[in-house]
Amino acid sequence: ANPAAKVTGVSVNTKALDEAAAKECLQAIEDRMNLPATDPFRFGASRLVDALVAL
Repeated sequence: ANPAAKVTGVSVNTKALDEAAAKECLQAIEDRMNLPATDPFRFGASRLVDALVAL
């Protein structure tokens, strides 16, 4: 374990969900964790990249 590690976002595989359900799932994760969440294959990784650049 690395105590200096910082979680900056959440990547989720939403393959089994339709687009509306995937977006709802990602929004729920963002609301609960206060972090950007995306399915990078489906919606791109720019939100995760932006969070890393902001460090």
